[in-house]
Amino acid sequence: MEYLCIYRAKSAFADHNIYIDNEKAIKFQHEYTKAKKSIKLNEYMEKSLNLLKENNYQIGIISNGLHDNQFEKLKYLDIYRYVQKNCIFISEDVGFHKPDSRIFDYVKKSMLKTSADKYNEMYSKDNSNEFFYIGDSYQNDIIGANNAGYSTIWVNHRSYKPTDRVSTASYTINSFDEIYNLIKSLIKK
Repeated sequence: MEYLCIYRAKSAFADHNIYIDNEKAIKFQHEYTKAKKSIKLNEYMEKSLNLLKENNYQIGIISNGLHDNQFEKLKYLDIYRYVQKNCIFISEDVGFHKPDSRIFDYVKKSMLKTSADKYNEMYSKDNSNEFFYIGDSYQNDIIGANNAGYSTIWVNHRSYKPTDRVSTASYTINSFDEIYNLIKSLIKK
C-alpha cells in the first residue's frame, strides 16, 4: 500500500514536471488523507445529478482504485443521494480498471440486470447510445467508454490535447459549469 501511495503521488507530480522523493510523496499522502474528509461535490455536478435524478435517469459510477478508499470518498461527497450502492463499480471489485473496455461492458450488463423493468424495456443490447459516460480523463474515461460503445462526455477542464484522435468524445466541454446545460439539452432530445 505504501508503494502504491508513493507511486501515485510521484506520478501525479511528474505529470506537472515536478519531481519529489519518496519521503515527500508519503507526506503528501498523509496530507491528502486528512484533506479528503472535507471534499465537496462540484456545484455544477450536483445540479446535473439533481437534474438526472428528477428525470428518473439511472446513474452509475465507475472508479479505479481500492474499494474502501473509493467508497470513503463517495461517502464524503454524499454521493449516495444520487447513486445506489449497487450502481457503483470499483476496479478492485470488478477485476478490470479503466480504460479496459471490459469494466465498461461489465457495468453496462450489471446496470441492465439490476435496473427496474422499465429500464430494461428502454435499453437493449444493441442500443448502447443510451449509455453515457462522463469523465475528465481522456485516456481512462473517454477511450475506454468509447471502446465499449458508450456515448461520451469529456470534461476537458485541464485543456488537455490528446495525441490519439482515433477515439473522440461524443461531446467535449471545457469546464464543469458547462455540464449542466449539456445534460439539460440531452434530456430534451
